[in-house]
Amino acid sequence: MLPGLFELTDEDKNSPGMRLSVWAEELTVADQAWDFMGSKPKNTLVVCLNVDDVRGIAPPEGFSALNVEWEQALRPDGSVNDRPGAEGHSGICNLNQGGGGKQDKAKRQQLRLKLAEAAKLSPVPVPHRFEEEQLRVAAYFIAENGEQPSGDCEAHWVRAIRQLRRARVREQNGSASRKVDAARINN
Repeated sequence: MLPGLFELTDEDKNSPGMRLSVWAEELTVADQAWDFMGSKPKNTLVVCLNVDDVRGIAPPEGFSALNVEWEQALRPDGSVNDRPGAEGHSGICNLNQGGGGKQDKAKRQQLRLKLAEAAKLSPVPVPHRFEEEQLRVAAYFIAENGEQPSGDCEAHWVRAIRQLRRARVREQNGSASRKVDAARINN
């Protein structure tokens, strides 16, 4: 993982909390977050962090610890974003502390490096590449089993995307683990 992925954008630097925008997986599907961030083709990686891991990163001397805080999602015009998934917007704070000197710059870089070490790359980029038929079947079973309390179609599709993403991650992690086991057996 590259530490540059955890560099604050201009929007982050100009926001009231000066936090790095992140999204809570339980409230916002990665595809929704990508859409909120402008659906830029250069931003297709999905990186996963555990909040406790972020908070557990030891700060350099003179710096405050990192924290993850809920943050109201806003539209570009500054109004509240109330689209589905917006409630999952959060921010990693204390990544932009210190002054403009070389020592503080090195400390900020050290924090980003520690975040990169704690992060895991999802095998499912955005936009997702699930077949529509897969989504339709998954959404149907969610609706039939009453798994989505709100009961609207969009909620079923979002839940289906989330389930298919998680299944792909489990599948990828399982095959990676089998490869490691096979390598151990061969050694």
